[in-house]
Amino acid sequence: MSARGIDVSKHTQSVGKNSAVGNRSLRGGLHNPAATESGALRHEGAGNVKSTVSLANSKISLASKAILQAAGVEYEEKDASYFEKRKLPKSNLGYFDLFAITYSVLASGTGCGWWTYCTAQGWGTVLVATTIMTIWQVSFGVVLTELMTMLPFIGGLATYSRAAFGPYIGYLIAQCELAEYTIFISANLNGVAVGFVELTGMDRKYVPLWWFIIFAAMFALMLTKSRCFFAAFTILTTISILINFSLVLPQLGRTDPVLWAETDFFNQTYNGNVAETGSTPFSLETALFPFGFTGFMKTLPYIFGDFQGLELMPLLAEESRNFVKDGPRAMLTTIICFNAIYWMLVLVIPCLPPGLYITQWSWVPVVDTFVHIFQLEHEGTAHMTLSALFPLISGQIACVLSLTLAFTRLSFAMSRSGLMPQYLSLTQFPFKSEPLPWAAYLFSIVTTMTVILISYFAEASQNLEQITEGLGPAGKDSFTAISFLYLRYKCPKALRPFQSSLGPLCALLVLLVCVSVFAFIIRTSDSHIPLALVAGKITIGMLHFYFAHRKHLVLSAEEIFIAEHMGQTISMSQLPAQRSKEVL
Repeated sequence: MSARGIDVSKHTQSVGKNSAVGNRSLRGGLHNPAATESGALRHEGAGNVKSTVSLANSKISLASKAILQAAGVEYEEKDASYFEKRKLPKSNLGYFDLFAITYSVLASGTGCGWWTYCTAQGWGTVLVATTIMTIWQVSFGVVLTELMTMLPFIGGLATYSRAAFGPYIGYLIAQCELAEYTIFISANLNGVAVGFVELTGMDRKYVPLWWFIIFAAMFALMLTKSRCFFAAFTILTTISILINFSLVLPQLGRTDPVLWAETDFFNQTYNGNVAETGSTPFSLETALFPFGFTGFMKTLPYIFGDFQGLELMPLLAEESRNFVKDGPRAMLTTIICFNAIYWMLVLVIPCLPPGLYITQWSWVPVVDTFVHIFQLEHEGTAHMTLSALFPLISGQIACVLSLTLAFTRLSFAMSRSGLMPQYLSLTQFPFKSEPLPWAAYLFSIVTTMTVILISYFAEASQNLEQITEGLGPAGKDSFTAISFLYLRYKCPKALRPFQSSLGPLCALLVLLVCVSVFAFIIRTSDSHIPLALVAGKITIGMLHFYFAHRKHLVLSAEEIFIAEHMGQTISMSQLPAQRSKEVL
C-alpha cells in the first residue's frame, strides 16, 4: 500500500521474523501469503507473480508527512477467517475467457450511437472522431496492460490510483467507476427489456417487469458453477461477432461510396425549408463536416463512450489462470476485434442502398440495409423481428451481464480492502459450496434499480447519458494515465512484465483526449446539472469514506505487496494499538 494518505510515524520499524504480522498467514485468493523463514510475506498473486515483501522504512518529504498525518488512515489486521469468507471461486480463466468477457462490454458500442451522429453531424465528423478514439483506445490499452501486469489485483483502475496516490484517490476512482457502471447497466438493461417486450408482443407498460426477470435470471446463472457462468460470455461474444459479420459482409459487393453524400439526403437534412433558411450549396466539405468544429465537439464525447470498456479486464485478475501472460494477449485481441467491427460498420453501412438519406433516422441501420438489399417486406414480420433481436444478440445482453460482473467485482474488491462496507465482500452463500460474491451482486441490483427507476419515471435518460460521458474522461481514465506517469517516475525499478517504450507517450495521448472530451462536455449548458449531480454524489461518498472507512482499512498481502513494490511504508501508527505493541 502506498504510504501516501497514511499517518507516518517516526517510530516506523521493519517487521522481522519474530513479528506476529509476519508470521500470520492470511488466506483467500490474492490474500494468500505464506510466511518465509525470515518472517517476511510471500505474495503469490494472480498471474503467478511471486515476491517476498516486508514492511520496510522509506524516505518521504516533510510536506508528505504533514499531508499523511492529516489523512489519518489506519489499518485493521484481519485473521484467516476474514479472507476465508471473502475469497472468489477458482474460475481458472484463460486467454479467450478474458477476451470474451472484455469484448462483451464493448459489444454494445457497435450499435447505433455512431449512426445517430453520422446522420446528425456528418459522416466526415464521425470518421475523424473514430480515428481519434481508435488511437486513444490503443494508447489506453498499452497503459492499462503495463499497470495490470505490474499490479495484478482485482481492484483494477482504483488499485493503480491507490498505489500511486493513496486510498483517498483510490476510493475516488472506485466511486467514478461504480457510478459509470451503474448508469450503463441501467441504460442497457432498459434496452434489453424493451427488446423482449417487442419480441413477445407485450405492452410497453410491462418493461419494468422485465428488469426484475432479467436480474433474477442473471442471479440464477451466477448460482451455477463459475465455469458455466463465464461460458455464457464466450457464447454471447461469439454470437455478437458472427451476427455483425454475417449481416454486413454479404453486402460488401453492393456498396456505393456516393450514397453517403446523396444529394437528396443533403437537401433533406440541410435545405429542408429553403423558403426560410435559404439554400445551402452542395459541396464535399459541407457534406462531410456540415457543422465544422462545433459538430466535432458534440460527436467526440459520444464516440468516446463506445470505446470504453477495457478496464473490465483487470477486475478478472484474481480468477485467471495466468493473468500476467494471458492478459496482454487478450487485450490486443479485444482491441483488434472491436475496431475491425466498428470500422466495418462505420465505413460500409452509409455506402449501402437505400442510402444514408433514407435510413438516417433508423435505430438499426444494419438491419434496414439488410432488409432492403434482400428485398424483404419493409416493417414486415421479418424486419420487425430482426430490428428487435439484433440489438439484443449483438451486444446489449452481453453488455448488461459483463457490466454487472464489473460492478460486482469492483465493489467486492473495495469492500475486502476496507474502502467500502466489509459485508459487501462476503462470498459464503447458503446451500452452495463454491464461493459466490452474492452481497456485492445484491448491492449492484439495488443501486441499478434505484437509478433506472429514477431515469424511467423522471425521464432523465439524457442526463444520465451526459453523466457517463463525463465520468470516464474526467475521472478514471485521466487518473489512470496520471498514475501510470507517476509510477514510471517514482518507481522506475518496479517489476513490469509488460513494458513499452511508447508507454509515456501513450499516457500523454490518453490524457490529452480525456481533457479535450471533458472540455467539450462542460461547454454545453445542458451538461452542467448532470455534472453537478456527479460532483455532489462523489463528495458525499468521499465524506462517507472519511468518517466511516478511513480508520478501518484492511492490512492484507495486496497492501504489503504494493507498499514494497512502490518503495513506500506502512507504519506502526497505522496498525491497531494492540498489534503495534506486539510488533514493538
